[in-house]
Amino acid sequence: MIFAFAQLIMHNQPWALQFLIPIILIAATMYWSSLIGQRIAQDQMQLLYRVTLETLAQGSGIDSIDHPNP
Repeated sequence: MIFAFAQLIMHNQPWALQFLIPIILIAATMYWSSLIGQRIAQDQMQLLYRVTLETLAQGSGIDSIDHPNP
């Protein structure tokens, strides 16, 4: 986009604008696929979070994550 603007300022044909639509489509596809990946991995991330908390709780002497022992 900046390159196309520079071409316009120099009174040249802004041929760099032809890449604008494909770049927008690629960015939208990457964003959409990352949202799908986050939905697919949500259960695994929750399990990993729970196991990590339980491991840290055992190492610190807490009986339970939900009810810490003062």
